[in-house]
Amino acid sequence: LGGSVAVIGAGAAGLVTAQSLRAQGLDVKVFEASDRVGGLWNYGLGNGIYRSLVTNLPKEIMQYDPRWPFPAECSSFLQHQEVLRYLEVFVQDNGLADVIALSSPVRSVRLRDNDCWEVQVGPESSTPQLFAAVVVCNGHFNEPFSPAMPGLHEFPGQVVHSAAYDSPEAYTAKTVLVVGAKSSGTDLARELSSVASRVIVSDKSCQQPAEVARISHRGVIERMEGSTAVFSDGWRETGVEVVIFCTGYRYRFPFLAPGLVDVPDGRCVLPLFEHMFHARHPTLAFVGIPSSVVPFPLFAAQARWLASVFSGSSELPSTSEMQAWVERKLATVQDPKQLHLMSGAQWEYLRGIAAYTSEELRVPETFLRVSEAIYDDVGAARPRFPGAADDYRRREYSVDWDTGVWSVAEVEDMADIELGLVDCQPPYPVQTLSNLIQFRPVPPGRANAHMHMF
Repeated sequence: LGGSVAVIGAGAAGLVTAQSLRAQGLDVKVFEASDRVGGLWNYGLGNGIYRSLVTNLPKEIMQYDPRWPFPAECSSFLQHQEVLRYLEVFVQDNGLADVIALSSPVRSVRLRDNDCWEVQVGPESSTPQLFAAVVVCNGHFNEPFSPAMPGLHEFPGQVVHSAAYDSPEAYTAKTVLVVGAKSSGTDLARELSSVASRVIVSDKSCQQPAEVARISHRGVIERMEGSTAVFSDGWRETGVEVVIFCTGYRYRFPFLAPGLVDVPDGRCVLPLFEHMFHARHPTLAFVGIPSSVVPFPLFAAQARWLASVFSGSSELPSTSEMQAWVERKLATVQDPKQLHLMSGAQWEYLRGIAAYTSEELRVPETFLRVSEAIYDDVGAARPRFPGAADDYRRREYSVDWDTGVWSVAEVEDMADIELGLVDCQPPYPVQTLSNLIQFRPVPPGRANAHMHMF
């Protein structure tokens, strides 16, 4: 089998994994279930990408690393079409098209007695293919999660998950209950409030209920009584017509052989050393398991490490040591869903996994420090009230990666940014980003209002 590696998924994680493996001289085959690359960034697949979606992180830290920047002409906060085109161009620039098999769903992955992996693709009658290693990059936005809610089965209105949301027009003049107040809940509440008669946001972290315009910010919802939402503080919201769950997703790997991994209630994946390598069978690896992270740079760092391991230039600890790491990690969390949750801990995680690789494969420290500073700056600028104006997306960042100097400006009028996108229906022509997207320059606003140096 030599250095043959199967990569499952041709989204952002799978593409940079394929690039990293090939850079280490490994034979790679990428299997993608859909008929296009880009994973969840393909609009219209019912995967949570809605019509008006704009990223909640700026391009300056969303790029894989400074070698592969988004075009300078792009605003810092990107429309979903721009992210998809970034990935399409990444495929072209790295010559990945010839290793990607589209419309090739993986049916099963099994470990054979000789420690190679049997991967069945397509119909059940197809001949299994054998690989020395498998990397799972199918993401964790495939299985929408909606928590149990007493009385919901008798609710006479519409119940949907944010994964199925596309645009606000269908909710015109309706009373909408949004359950969850993280990124999707906050953004959908804002968009819905422009057409709905009333939007109620159920937020488990809400300490002080408040009303702003058409949006009501409430605490935990206890139950539904017909079309009335009853909250834990006794508040009753009558006349609810739509419930939208913005409550995230669960991990799911239906193609892995039973018993290969443990995914308790879809909340975490066990046993993974450093959230990546199967502790007992380390030729099975996962890229993109951690949550609450800046995804693309994390994917790239994980991909470089596993490529160095599979090529033999880096070594993993023993299986007993890796299993002990998993057990220690589990002991630090009270809820399994917290196991892969990183947020502010992601930067030390990236430094930690970089230590396993050679110097030339490590994430530059300047990139980590600047990314962390911008990540924190964006977080501080986000609205605290669900559905409030997203003025933070007016911010335009600029970074000199050689010096570590970064600045942020605020665009006074978002209407001054005119973005003319080509036809957004697939398939897309793959040339260069500047050919695919036409921009007008972003006005300076309060340019250089804030400057920072490391």
